[in-house]
Order: sequence, then C-alpha cells, then structure tokens
Amino acid sequence: MSFQLSPHVDKNKIFFVQHSELQDRLDPLFYIALENIKNNIERKAKYQCVNLIQTCSINRGRFGHRPRNDPRFYDGEYPFIQTGDIVEASDSKTQIKYTQTLNELGLKTSKLFHPPKLLFTIAANIGDTAILDYSSCFPDSIVALIPKKDDITLEYLDIYLKLIKPYVVKLAPYSAQRNLNNQQLAQVPIVIPPKEVQEEIVAKMDAAYAAKQQKEAEAQRSLDSIDDYLLSELGIDPTEPEENTIQDRVFFCNLRNVVGRRFDPLYHSGNIYKFIESSIYNFGYISRVTVYMKTGFASGKQDQSNDEQDVIQIRSTNISDEREFVFTKNIYIHKSELLNRKDDILQFGEVLFNNTNSQELVGKSIFFDLENSYFCSNHTTRISVQQDKVNPQYLTHILNLYQRKQVFFKICTNWNNQSGVNVNVLGQVKIPIPPPKKQLEIVDRITAIRTQAKQLRQAAAAELEQAKQEVEAMILGEHGNKA
Repeated sequence: MSFQLSPHVDKNKIFFVQHSELQDRLDPLFYIALENIKNNIERKAKYQCVNLIQTCSINRGRFGHRPRNDPRFYDGEYPFIQTGDIVEASDSKTQIKYTQTLNELGLKTSKLFHPPKLLFTIAANIGDTAILDYSSCFPDSIVALIPKKDDITLEYLDIYLKLIKPYVVKLAPYSAQRNLNNQQLAQVPIVIPPKEVQEEIVAKMDAAYAAKQQKEAEAQRSLDSIDDYLLSELGIDPTEPEENTIQDRVFFCNLRNVVGRRFDPLYHSGNIYKFIESSIYNFGYISRVTVYMKTGFASGKQDQSNDEQDVIQIRSTNISDEREFVFTKNIYIHKSELLNRKDDILQFGEVLFNNTNSQELVGKSIFFDLENSYFCSNHTTRISVQQDKVNPQYLTHILNLYQRKQVFFKICTNWNNQSGVNVNVLGQVKIPIPPPKKQLEIVDRITAIRTQAKQLRQAAAAELEQAKQEVEAMILGEHGNKA
C-alpha cells in the first residue's frame, strides 16, 4: 500500500516510521531526533555504521536501596561514581574522580564494575562520557559501554559520543528530568572507521585537549597572580609567611560584647585584616566611601517569565569563578517591571556583591558594565561608590581579595545551610584606600591580566572546536583514508 501527502502539508510537522522500527516508544520527538542523527551522521558517513547495541553491550549501574543517602552504606573501600563525576571528567577529558565510597553493605546493593569501560550518563545530564580505569560502583543513572568486538576502541567511542552528544540529548524525553533508557540508547548510530583512522582521530583529539589544558592552566596562573600583585601594590610582601602563634588560635571576649550577639571563634578570634594590615595606605570603612548599598529583590515562580526577551535577573550563578558574567542558565522578569521597578534597574559602574551563598562563596563580586537593562536578586548587594574616593573596579578587586582571604567567611551569619553578609556588616568592613591615580594604575594592570587570561581561554576553546570539526570530517570519511 502506498499513499501521497497533499502538497499543502508542512513536511516539517510530520514524521514517518516503519512499524518494524518501533522500539519501546512511539512519539514524534524521539523519532525526529533519531532521524536527525541518521541524516547528519549515518547517511553522510562513508564508513560502516551500526546501532550501538550491535557493537557494544550496555550495562546499567545499580544502587537498589532507598533512601540512597542512608549512611550505613557509605565510607568503605569501593569507589562510588556519581553522574556529576562523569560530567566533570567529560568536560575536562580527564580521569574520573570520585568523592563517595561504598562499604561491604553498600556493595551488596550495588555492583562492582572492572575497567576498562566507557561510562555514559543517561539521567539529568545526558550523554556525558568518560573512560573508567579503576574498579568502581555507580548508580543506574550511568551505564557502562563495552565493545563486543575489536573493530572499535573505547577511546574512539568516547570521542565519537562526545561529538554527537547534542543529537543524543534530544532523544531523551523530558518529564521531571531527562532520562534515556537502554532501549533508546541502543538505537544510536555508531560510525566505525578503520582502526588506523580511529587511532588518528584519537591522537588528534588527545593533542587538542592537551593544548587546551595547557592554555587554560596558563590563564589560571595569570588569574591566580592577581591577589599577590594587588598585595604588593599595597606595600605588602605576599611571600612573607603569616605567623601562627598561640594568640592567633585563641580568643578573649567580654561578656557584654556577646550578649545577644554571636559567640564563635571565627567571628571573634584573630585579626581578619592581618594579611593586609601592613599596607602603606590608610584604611577606610566601606560605608564612608559609598553613595548607596542596597540589595536586589526576591522573585518566586509567579514573578518569573519564560520569555528570553524579558529582563534577566542576575544571580550568583551568573557570575563565574573568573568573575565574568555567564548567561547559560537565566531567570527572567517580565519587561513590565522595568516601569514598576525603576530603582531596581542595575546601573553602569555599580559593584555587585554576592551577599548570600555558601560560606566559602559569600563575597564574590563583579563590576557591572553591561548594556541593556538588568535586575538582580536579593542575594546581591548593589554598591555605588564615591568615585572621587574609590574606583569601583578597584573596590571589586579588593572585595574579591577579601573573599579569597576568607574575610567574609569569618564575619558572615549562618542559617539553613546558607551564609550571608548584610549591608550593615559590609559597611563596617575596612579597606586600604590608595590615591585615585594609584587605584587606576592597579585597575589597568589587573584588567590587562584578566584580558590576557580570557584571550588564552578563548584561543583554547577555538582550537578545540577546530579539531572537533576536522575529526567529524574524518569520521564521515570526507578526507584522509576512505573505505
């Protein structure tokens, strides 16, 4: 039996599938995504292409007990790899690191896998891969892929699956979280070039990842030098070791100073300014050099928008460890709020201080220099400075220095697994204040260091992307050895 579609039907809104091809699911999103892989990979490849199940066995991890966080099963000798461990190793192309272990009781509810195997994430984070090179357990959100024959290597399969990850992610249905089962994964097309081409592909990608890691390490060394440079410009020798006397390890406090207040060693002991108190410049309280300090506003689900054309509300997750803005996961506020919340629109030149976070991260700060309109959450304090006294970028660098030297770690208030520094406490923090010309000199030098580091990271990413494009052409057989 055959039939023809009307020429008026939009072919982008329909799909065809043979009844014999149905595996477990019958929904358009899965088969459209699968057809997309076949069109862009399988049908373009000049080499043999088979479904994953034809070339690999798929073995799902296991941890049968509920609740999973029962402490009776942990802290033993067996590594217990989590999905996040695979994600980290996949992104960096490094060995899988683990932070949890199972004991003998935990092993009984799990399964020990022996190397070598390729681990593949199938829940929440879909399609991240890393090669297992030590015996380990893992939950059912991870599967182990094992080649059935010697015509494909784990190293090549790792690279291939990384390259087609954007296609594989779309195979996973989305409910509470994305999840891909063995039957769905089994249908993923795998291109199998000759072994010599696989080896060439692996060598090229290994070299590309090594070059990327080298450039990123150089960029990180540049960023790590900023604090020492800043201290030296303030007249402090950063190489001089801090004293560790008995006086530094005990504290005394009058009763009248703790009644109704905090009574803990972090807050009262030692001198939080010890690392910087020998500065050749005078100190001033932050409250004395600012025009205002005010927080953003809280927004619940009912206040948020799903439209990416609306206004981004900046949160701590929008500030990277390198103190750059990142907008991969955003919260949006309706544009109409620009009229209702005029005073909440961020202003160019403000310093954004992360006032609530984990204790280690309170104090992350960034200089706001973006165009267009933005809001920020109530976990961010907006600081406007008296620019005849303090350069806002200089203040940003001082706040980040203080955060890394654990000043805010020691003075923050802790509650419900979060910590915070409110406006009043922040205002009483002292900072060294060089003359404006010296502040500008410091800002210019740190800007140059950060620019150099950013250029190195961008070059590393561009070179890796170029290698991926060349490898994709090799996988498809578009140049080099052909079958």
